[in-house]
Amino acid sequence: MAARIKKEDVVHFLVDMKTILSRENSLLLVERRKNLQFLAASGHTIDDARMILFSLSTKNYSDGPQPDHDSKFPGDIWIFGCLVDGLELYIKMKLVTGEFHQVICISFHEAQWPLTYPFKG
Repeated sequence: MAARIKKEDVVHFLVDMKTILSRENSLLLVERRKNLQFLAASGHTIDDARMILFSLSTKNYSDGPQPDHDSKFPGDIWIFGCLVDGLELYIKMKLVTGEFHQVICISFHEAQWPLTYPFKG
């Protein structure tokens, strides 16, 4: 986990993320095999993914911010998890601001290992 992340930092990230998500065409779900397989197998759509992201709270926070090494889209990675249809989802995303405001969802699939939730209690 990032060094002593404060709950307020997570709240700030979530407010920014949800503000961006409220705009049209603001969610970019990276077309990775795991993401596409999860959506296909679960019957969820991109709109469902958007609603799941809107439902996240500090209780869903797992890790971050972590530096991302993608030079095309600089920014920090944040990791959240939540239960959907009895499955724990692993959600890794970052915000891109500047000319284009987008939420880039890098991972959106079933967690491969149990996540920890420091603010769940």
